Amino acid sequence: STIDVDSLSVGLATRPPASVVLDSAIYQFGGSPKTEAEELGVVDFGIVLSNGAAVLSDASNHRLVYLSPSGQVRALFGRRGEGPAEIGQASGLYLRDDGKLVFRDAEHQRAGLFSPNDTALQFEGTFRIDSYARQFCSLNGNTVGVRYRPQRQRTLEVMSDDGTEVKYIGLPLVRGVNQVNVIWTNGALMCLPQQQRVIFAAQTGDVLAYHADGRLVWRRKIADFHPSQVKIV
Repeated sequence: STIDVDSLSVGLATRPPASVVLDSAIYQFGGSPKTEAEELGVVDFGIVLSNGAAVLSDASNHRLVYLSPSGQVRALFGRRGEGPAEIGQASGLYLRDDGKLVFRDAEHQRAGLFSPNDTALQFEGTFRIDSYARQFCSLNGNTVGVRYRPQRQRTLEVMSDDGTEVKYIGLPLVRGVNQVNVIWTNGALMCLPQQQRVIFAAQTGDVLAYHADGRLVWRRKIADFHPSQVKIV
């Protein structure tokens, strides 16, 4: 079944969306490296930009890899360390509403800000974040992240783009039941700025849509469901 988030239907869509099927990959990167730049370790995050380029977080090599739409290395950024242009532990990679790329470093409690262009990732600096949230997306100039924080008893953490905590939203967690809450706060997260919605699909099989102001718009329970199956249609 498919949840049609564009229409914000409470029910399940009866007609699946149109799909694009490719007979083969557009390109392959990292499988047979010819240069050191093409040698990937563990890729934990990746994002495709509107121009067809892609940015990968190569965690074991502590770097970002910027690929052209044809799969050529445009730029490399980062190395292991504590300096402004160095990386500890990757914890998120996402685009802000203004088109800038944000890379989160949980080990150093900070985020790096980049402006992608046709040839490079222009590094604009870092800002401190006080958050251990997992998964991020951007909505209305704020960053939404999934985080289990018992004292807050909510699922989603909303921060301004400079890392300042704004508020917590989402359904209340179950007090005193940590194992259940850990499962409830793991899943897939999507922000839909045009619809002013945040969609969260939990490992429990619950899919929830929140308004940007924190109100619950709808909630569905799907049997035999895994968050990786969630797609925007």
